[in-house]
Amino acid sequence: MLPKLPLRTIESAGFVALATAVLYLMGYSYYAGFFERISLPPPFPELSTSDYFVRAFSSASGLVAAAMVSIPARSVVPATIWHALWANGAFIVVPLLLGQHARSTGFLDQGLVLILGAVAAVGVTASLLKRSAVRLLTARWGLVGALSYAFGLLLFFGVYFRLEGSADATKLIEGRLQPSSTVVLQTGDPRSPVDGARLLVALARGGGFYLVQQASPAPVAPVVYFVPEAEVLTATIQRAGSA
Repeated sequence: MLPKLPLRTIESAGFVALATAVLYLMGYSYYAGFFERISLPPPFPELSTSDYFVRAFSSASGLVAAAMVSIPARSVVPATIWHALWANGAFIVVPLLLGQHARSTGFLDQGLVLILGAVAAVGVTASLLKRSAVRLLTARWGLVGALSYAFGLLLFFGVYFRLEGSADATKLIEGRLQPSSTVVLQTGDPRSPVDGARLLVALARGGGFYLVQQASPAPVAPVVYFVPEAEVLTATIQRAGSA
């Protein structure tokens, strides 16, 4: 049997670690879905820990989802069902907001609906019991409950942001992702298939360009090129869709 730990101890010791892990996972999962959709397997090219955190902070979904990370700080003991609904508000409202975003972006599939529904159901059930969802887990099952909450949170965000990244990659391939860029390269290789062709920029780093051929509808296996920076003579980059 694992010992029960005071909720305040769990919150103070685990909040920073959990928040950091969630933000990192948001960015990593997004890029995992993005690059796998354009046929670039891990390890993902030229990405660093800071890239993952920047992605998490710049995502509207990430800002909404950050409310879920703050739930431990709101683990009060509700006196009424209405008080409990307030304490569990993030469990109920955040899945609805993320579901709406996923629907409008085009990646709300059946599996994600079930996950979002399960999160909301936890909040509603805990509210009917006049408990906060986190306290229901941690006060009843101690450390096991806290670990279950953390694991479930990471799994939830991992699935969500992987689907979001894949959806954005599909938009990139079709030339609909905003903001995105196109590039026309001239290289030192006269036989290079990228010379003079307008291609979409999936990633541009110091090592070179990862480029995708535009196609609509997006194929299952899009055409992807990597051009080392040393081979590039000229590069003309502009926003996708601009004249």
